[in-house]
Amino acid sequence: ATAVPADTVRFAAGWRMGAAAGRSGVARIRLPVGYRRPDAPDSLEALENDVALLALTDQISVKPLRLAPAAPGKAGFTAVGYPAHPPRGPTVQHACTVTAGTAGKPVWRTTCFAVGGASGSPLLRDVQPPTVLGIIVARDPRTAVAVSAARIRRLFPGVLDP
Repeated sequence: ATAVPADTVRFAAGWRMGAAAGRSGVARIRLPVGYRRPDAPDSLEALENDVALLALTDQISVKPLRLAPAAPGKAGFTAVGYPAHPPRGPTVQHACTVTAGTAGKPVWRTTCFAVGGASGSPLLRDVQPPTVLGIIVARDPRTAVAVSAARIRRLFPGVLDP
């Protein structure tokens, strides 16, 4: 079971200045097998399973982004976040990188700054179309913390794109 009932969640794609490119309710929230809320969210290992998949109630016209096939290495990427207050539009940070101490791990510290409300926001590889390298799950005073696309694939085998 999830801490939040699916019927209380709304999904808005492409949110900007009070308008969304697509909206839907959420039919189901799927958590990784064995998920439990992190007791110590300051531990990177505690955040390895802190993601969920949302099954939408309605089809929207926004094309979903695919998970990146590989980690970013030393290449820069873009972080897109949606601040909790006021929720007007995205914050965008370019040229973010994974910190050396977390490169190659399931959970990364990045050089991006995460604003309150950014959890669930993507880290995007700067290609066309963009691909998702990871999802922001936490923040600390200087960095955004993200679960890698490779880890997300392992948590939901056979569900996400190859």
